Amino acid sequence: MKIMNCPQDNQKLTPFDYKGVKLHICPKDNGLWFDKGELQKAKDAKDEYIRWVDPDLWKDKGKFRISASARLCPRDQVPLYETQYEPSEIKVDVCTVCEGVWLDKGEFDKIVNYLRDKVSRETISGYLKNIGEEAVEVFTGPEGFAAEAKDLLMVMKLLTYRIGVQFPLLKEIIRHLPK
Repeated sequence: MKIMNCPQDNQKLTPFDYKGVKLHICPKDNGLWFDKGELQKAKDAKDEYIRWVDPDLWKDKGKFRISASARLCPRDQVPLYETQYEPSEIKVDVCTVCEGVWLDKGEFDKIVNYLRDKVSRETISGYLKNIGEEAVEVFTGPEGFAAEAKDLLMVMKLLTYRIGVQFPLLKEIIRHLPK
């Protein structure tokens, strides 16, 4: 097994299990290394309500903006590049070779909180649009049928919550309908 070193301070990264996801952490500065796809899995394990929101930095490569970093990829030993995570203030380091992601201490929680906030601001029409997208992903998505179906069901569940909050009278009418 290849030894991986921290891009920040060159300490040996320690493998650890985060809720079933194999990650690597720097024992000195608590930075985290995510191999390709692990950020999605770790985010899903941390909060099931945001599992349908993909934190995929590589999804829309046309909007992907990077700048050079002095850090090296722990996996490939090539320069990492810094990019902004979606339209947030969070900056992350990415490897353009292996598509791994380096997060400094606290950035994983910042990403999860950013996605939670994004979900809480979603409108009913936004949820309906996301239901359509998730329905397509059930058959074409990268995560596989079962995972994509869970994502679809979660968006549908959150839509019902949103309707209940925005239209409490409608919620009461539906609750009293015959079963």
